Amino acid sequence: MLLLWDQNDTTGDNSYLGFGSVYTRGDIDAGQCPQVDTLGHGTRIASVAVGSKFGVAPDAELVVVKVNDGASDIELNWGIQFIRYAADSLNLPYVLCLCHGYRSGARDGESDPLEGALSRLLNDKNGGNLLKGVVVAAGNDNFDPDYPVRFGNNKLHARGIGTREFRLDINTTPDVAGDDRCYLELWYPTSSQYQVSVVSPEGSVFGPAEPNGESVVRTSPEGVVFIENDRVDTLRWGAVKIRMVDPPEKPRTDEDCGLLAQGRWRVKIEDLNDLGGIWDAYVTFVWPETLGKAVVEDDHDNYYKVLTGGNVRQALTVGSVNSQAARLMSSSTRQVYASRFPVGGISHFSSRGPTRAERPELEVMKPEIYAEGGLVEVALSRALTKTLRQSYEREGLPVTDLYGVGYGTSEAAPRVAGTIALMVARDGDNSLTHETIKDILLKTADDRRFSGESFRVLDIEKAVELSRQY
Repeated sequence: MLLLWDQNDTTGDNSYLGFGSVYTRGDIDAGQCPQVDTLGHGTRIASVAVGSKFGVAPDAELVVVKVNDGASDIELNWGIQFIRYAADSLNLPYVLCLCHGYRSGARDGESDPLEGALSRLLNDKNGGNLLKGVVVAAGNDNFDPDYPVRFGNNKLHARGIGTREFRLDINTTPDVAGDDRCYLELWYPTSSQYQVSVVSPEGSVFGPAEPNGESVVRTSPEGVVFIENDRVDTLRWGAVKIRMVDPPEKPRTDEDCGLLAQGRWRVKIEDLNDLGGIWDAYVTFVWPETLGKAVVEDDHDNYYKVLTGGNVRQALTVGSVNSQAARLMSSSTRQVYASRFPVGGISHFSSRGPTRAERPELEVMKPEIYAEGGLVEVALSRALTKTLRQSYEREGLPVTDLYGVGYGTSEAAPRVAGTIALMVARDGDNSLTHETIKDILLKTADDRRFSGESFRVLDIEKAVELSRQY
């Protein structure tokens, strides 16, 4: 590892931006870097890209940025700029692997600050000749009725045109104030004018929030609801933000304010100018993670669900296909996992696109490429918390002190990033650009059809071989 920047550490060198700590290889080798990976996510990603046992490119170097689990677009952008700064300082080609997208944003590849930063980076005069690719995990938000994904069931998106409503089922945690939170965003073209209201399980109406009108903030016996409808003519999208939460403290019995109600909520969208623009609504955040949160299945749309960061046109967005790692399971769980992860098919959790756009012909198909991320062998962090280690064991996933089996598009994306590192290592005249590399990866990918879906799967050997001809 060449460098590690922990944005939240205060014990080391903070000269880069005045906060966080930067640790060099010398610091790390000397045992002077106190950082540990208690979640294990970064360790798994690194082990797929450059690990000595399972890595695609074990001779490649790592520059790591450690952010909060709920990092903002600003914090992620700082991390991107640090990686570019490190590459420029060392005069080394680099590939950016982003496995930390988020659900907030318009998902059009341009409007969000993070996606704007990635677009600028991929512009030659901003990213420079050292940038060889931006690889982004598509996310794990696909809904499969047979295989709900861990917490919740991923029915997180509704899509419509004109006046209509969608329904949302919420199962709250009882009798604890301040813990239940459900956030939604709704995006629509600014050529349209939509007003939005929320209806509780008992029929209480919150709103409507008119375009550019006053925000709705209301307490009730069924919780606290906030609605903001921000429509700016000079922007591409109107943005509605909805917050449905518990009050911070348990209310007294004589107060007209209660905990967030459990049951079926409704979000009503009314077209004020009858232009019928397409709108998309997303559940963007819930707490606690185990809180039941689901767009009712009849109202749910399983597309346009690639996480923010993965919708940038020039970036290479990676979905997950299943490997043969089910063979590593114990006999008692092997059959279960073999059915959940049929070898060669798209993983049941892997998010589908395309990007959002004002018109269908402007949409960009995402992900462009798939790689093995459904049951793959990975390294585990030595500092993995006991709770997380036990969760592996409960799922029947093989785990030792150092290695295990994981799944997610965060396990697929570093496989593509590692392949780019192999291609660049053999590029003696530095002629490979990020555009050329993306073209090679797609040209050499295996065209596959499985269960009615057509997609392209990374072929490492073919990609590296073809890259030698450039």
